Amino acid sequence: GTGKGVLVGGLGVVSVVDSAGRPVFGHPTTLSPIGGLVGEITGASITSITGLLANPKTYDGTTVATIGGVPTFVGMAAGDSLTFNFGTASFVDKHVGNGKSVTVNGVTIGGPDAGNYLSTPTTASAFGNITPAPITSVTGITANNKTYDGTAAATLNLGGAAFTGMIPGDTLTVNSANGAFVDKNASFAPKTVNVSAITLGGGDALNYTLVSNTATTTANISQAQITAVNGITASKPYDGSNSATPITGAATFVGMVPGDNLAVAAGATATYNDRHVGTGKPLTVLGITLTGTDAGNYTLASGTAIGSGTITQLGSVTWTGGGGNQLWSNPANWAGGALPDGYNVAAVVIPPSAGTIDIDGAVGTFGINSLTSGSPVQQTGGALVTSSLTLNTQGGVNLASTSNQIGALSGSNSVGGDIQVFSLGNMQLGPLTNTAPAGAPSGSVIVSVDGNMLVGGDVSATNFVYLSATGSFYQNAAIVGPNGVDVSASTILPFGPLATTNGSPISYLANGNPVSPPPTELVATVADPTVDPIVLFLDLFEKASNNDQSDTGDGLLDDDKKKQAADAIVTEGEVCR
Repeated sequence: GTGKGVLVGGLGVVSVVDSAGRPVFGHPTTLSPIGGLVGEITGASITSITGLLANPKTYDGTTVATIGGVPTFVGMAAGDSLTFNFGTASFVDKHVGNGKSVTVNGVTIGGPDAGNYLSTPTTASAFGNITPAPITSVTGITANNKTYDGTAAATLNLGGAAFTGMIPGDTLTVNSANGAFVDKNASFAPKTVNVSAITLGGGDALNYTLVSNTATTTANISQAQITAVNGITASKPYDGSNSATPITGAATFVGMVPGDNLAVAAGATATYNDRHVGTGKPLTVLGITLTGTDAGNYTLASGTAIGSGTITQLGSVTWTGGGGNQLWSNPANWAGGALPDGYNVAAVVIPPSAGTIDIDGAVGTFGINSLTSGSPVQQTGGALVTSSLTLNTQGGVNLASTSNQIGALSGSNSVGGDIQVFSLGNMQLGPLTNTAPAGAPSGSVIVSVDGNMLVGGDVSATNFVYLSATGSFYQNAAIVGPNGVDVSASTILPFGPLATTNGSPISYLANGNPVSPPPTELVATVADPTVDPIVLFLDLFEKASNNDQSDTGDGLLDDDKKKQAADAIVTEGEVCR
């Protein structure tokens, strides 16, 4: 103030006090006496206000701040009392953060000593925190329907998400989330989809926190389609039908998720493409339905499948027919309808008193390895094609088709009738015996081949033996025909060491020219031990069959080789005996 009272003591100014008795410092001193009201106190300045703090707040989308803390007035005299007032306070921006700068505007001071300060700041600074606002729930997330894929994974649509607790005008999105159906299985009703691991995106994502990062929605899982069923098989012995029992244990399913459990349910039926023996036969399977743990997750494109099966050769079939129809080709004449055509049956058994069995043309080409018959058998058609045939007949057998191909023939006939056989190609004959009483016709063996014939086992009859070959003829066994032995061929090879012929008359013709027959009994000779008789015999027979007269390179003439082989085989034969 001005006109302040001043107390002077001594020679100088001791102190200057104001009317309240407070010292006033800095008053100029003079040596002149001072009297009257001569003092003056000018107002001080508050240069800044510190210590202010913004009160923490939850994000509300504004910069508005409230101020707290204990202000410190820089420039205030000790002992003075001042108060702080302000107009507005604003964070530097609206966003969440710690230690954020706050600007305080409209600052004024008050208090008892406010009048002593002429200069005060109108603004101040503070710091404070804005914490994230809570999002209490996320809604609007949807999931796509899907076809069963063996997993519970769901594909989410996040674009429609809504956020409970978001400030209007803010921007929030779901940045990422995981979706999973409650289980993997297909269902005709909507299934719950659990949404987890939700994270926020958008311009204001950092201003919010999720109370829960989960949500739920619904979607459908439809059944996957099995487009094909493979691996169905079947196997059975030939029975004359094309029916099959499907074997489904190894079935595979095109479209099945790896690791799933599917099987073909009981009740499927199957048929082969035909009734005949074979492997890898096409198999049609009908009435397929699914079973297994995961069957409900699939639908079949078709209840039909194509498999592959086997029909194995039936070991034996027995003739059961009678009553005037003795045709071989009639399935009703065979047990279970197992007609022995094709290569379906290995052995045929015909009981006595069946009448004369007719292998008729309707049977086509067929192959058996054994014919046991108590009744006569005749062939009027068809073609018997087999690598070997063993006969055990009573009453005779006539296999006269010019289409037959029998690689080896052996066996016996008794009671009555002849053994008559024709065959294309090469044949190994014997042992073959007809013990039926000699008669007309009965007790004879008549075999003709359009090729080479090798008599490797004894051939005997109670009547006569007639053997013919359009190719070469080789004999290394006994031939016995009491009423005659007749052999004819284009070439008759030197006889083997075991060859003998007995009967009357005896005729051997090579290309129409007489050839001396084998002896009536065996004569042993000493063999060259360096010659393998079996190997040389087979080599000579093959060469003769091919009309090959080439030398083998061992220095022996062909006749010498043949004699050497014959001698050696006699020795081997004698040793065996």
